[in-house]
Amino acid sequence: MSIGVTRYFIDAHAHIMTEKRNRGGLRWAHRMIKDFQSPQETDPEKLLSHATSCGADYLFNLFYPLRAGETRTIHQWQYQFATKHPEVIPFASIHPADEDKIGILTEALDVLGMAGVKIHPYVQEFDLLDPRMEEVYSYIEARQCPLLIHSGFARFYGLPSMAEQVDTFLKRYPRMKVVLVHMLWPDREIEFCKDYLEAYPSLYLDITNTACLVQEHPGQSEMLRSFIARYSHRMLAGSDFPMSAAYPVSSVYQAIYNVCPDRESAENVCWRTAVHLVGAERFIGLNLT
Repeated sequence: MSIGVTRYFIDAHAHIMTEKRNRGGLRWAHRMIKDFQSPQETDPEKLLSHATSCGADYLFNLFYPLRAGETRTIHQWQYQFATKHPEVIPFASIHPADEDKIGILTEALDVLGMAGVKIHPYVQEFDLLDPRMEEVYSYIEARQCPLLIHSGFARFYGLPSMAEQVDTFLKRYPRMKVVLVHMLWPDREIEFCKDYLEAYPSLYLDITNTACLVQEHPGQSEMLRSFIARYSHRMLAGSDFPMSAAYPVSSVYQAIYNVCPDRESAENVCWRTAVHLVGAERFIGLNLT
């Protein structure tokens, strides 16, 4: 199934986790977001069924540790869930206080076959430039696997913007394949990301939530459409499901499609860029001809 007229839809930002973590995530979302609409289910099987029935052909599944020592257990769950559901593309994560961080990531990438690494400095409560993460960043840059970094929405979390930290990070690791999740919006203007894309050829932008919430700001919405017209081959999107900006998640998928100014950019944002990021071989049944 696809959204609109695109051949596929890859939800490049989903958080289908254990039932316990799903419950915790939804409780957190209800506290943080006024009038939050959520699924009544926390069973990961039912959440996945909802996403695929709403139009997702594949999902990047992001499940990160909240404390040290639980990362390997999360990775094993991710591996088992993805093995059962080939449409799920699992990503690894890490906690700064984990011991043997490189060993954990090597196992996740080489043995469990995960597609990349996701970190969320706000929720995981660490500084993007934390010295404990330097070996991790150097390792990821050398491996050229994608690193998805939450950026943006600082006011929502009640924390300072990480915009200046992102500037420093990209200068330190200019060859890293980085995805700026939420593209630092609204902490920085959309057009600012043009300088990033031109300076760092391995940088990508994820417009998850931005694509939906920018609709409340007409000028910004048109700016995003114009930006997508130029850079859709470096942009991807997802839902944040089940903590998504709207429910059912089909409304999020449609909003992503609608913000794309033309068919070509929609094909890029809705699936092609995601395939290019992690490799077509990860998508069983994907037909590129």
